[in-house]
Amino acid sequence: MNDWCLRNGNVYEVLTLIFFAAYLVFDILVCAVLMRDFSPNMMQNYFHHLLGFFGVAGGVLCGSYVAVLASATTVLEVSTPFVNLRYLLWVHKKSDSMIYILNGLSLTLWFFVLRVVYIWWITITKIPPMMMDLDNIPMETESLKWLGVLDVCLYPILGLLNFYWFTKIASGSIDKLKEHFGFGGSSAKTTSSK
Repeated sequence: MNDWCLRNGNVYEVLTLIFFAAYLVFDILVCAVLMRDFSPNMMQNYFHHLLGFFGVAGGVLCGSYVAVLASATTVLEVSTPFVNLRYLLWVHKKSDSMIYILNGLSLTLWFFVLRVVYIWWITITKIPPMMMDLDNIPMETESLKWLGVLDVCLYPILGLLNFYWFTKIASGSIDKLKEHFGFGGSSAKTTSSK
């Protein structure tokens, strides 16, 4: 992304954000209405979606830098199909299958690359130049400019939340691999007692 691209959002970025908002609504409906899940982990997911709506609103209303960053961030959702497949395999009692394990490893890898590395790359390399160039960013009003700044400042919060989730996902993947291949846990105790 060069300076011109960062300063000048376009209609495709706004369309991406509107599509992303529709995806968030759909996911909330699936989680709240179909799954009826209001567990602590799902409440974190709902909070994540709330941050997503805030990002969409900031991108659509502010345009320019905020729209560019918000639309570039939608790529984080590439990891979501792995989350959904994990849930489906668990519901259908296939959590001991090889596909479940491979899906979990894929989720762990993509989550790390996109939601830990990429989000912090954006936070560290793209946000500071924007903050130093606030006077040159075209926004209709001063309040929109500060809405955009607030919106962009949520990236570190999202990064920390994603890092927290990654530690849980990685820990679960390690535990599942240990269980599957007989390292530690109950299967190792059974082997050692023979």
